[in-house]
Amino acid sequence: MYRNNYADNTVKNMNTKHHDLVQFKLDGMWVCVEIEGSWAVVRTRQGKIREKVRLPEPQPRSILVGEWMVGTTRAKKSEKRLVVFDCLEASGWSVEARTYLHRMLEAKRVTIPQNLSEVLGGVEYVETFNSSHALKMWNQVESGDEEGLILRRNVNSYGCTVARVKPKVERDYFATIIHTSPEGKALSVGGSLTPGGEEVVRARLSPLADASAFHVGRVFKCQGGEVTARG
Repeated sequence: MYRNNYADNTVKNMNTKHHDLVQFKLDGMWVCVEIEGSWAVVRTRQGKIREKVRLPEPQPRSILVGEWMVGTTRAKKSEKRLVVFDCLEASGWSVEARTYLHRMLEAKRVTIPQNLSEVLGGVEYVETFNSSHALKMWNQVESGDEEGLILRRNVNSYGCTVARVKPKVERDYFATIIHTSPEGKALSVGGSLTPGGEEVVRARLSPLADASAFHVGRVFKCQGGEVTARG
């Protein structure tokens, strides 16, 4: 199950003109809930099954995406619950290509059996506002009441990049070793540090032919209050 791509920003880089929707960032465990037939399965982002529940009656296939608010620092302040923030399938129909607000409307139409709701600790739906409220909402982030903001474009289908705005942005730096010999022999070797997640590093290396670039691994993590062109 793939997640949205996230572009991390600070308030200095926040672009409300490019996005028309804003939400508070949730602090929980990313999960998808697959409902089909007589079973409901809760999977983590790694695809591991966290819960599997037999349903009282067969249900058409639905896939909800959300944050399971349990087991993290901020989530411990509240009772366990699932907060749904997206929907891929609803009652047997794929909706991931629809607008965001349409997907959320379909998410609320999905029937959540009582025994599944009990396992999840109850089901809620993320509140979504017009992006014109972003700066006012940011005041709650600065006061420590919220962790950050999520900015979306309503027209985007599921899987498009979503902006994540936090007081501090973290960047992993990865080391790569470049072999310039077409045969893969190290006639000359160069190195570089590349900011971004591991998937970003691999994407940047992919255009290089004949496996001439070798991913080494994360060297260090840095944190800052602004995102620049250099990272």
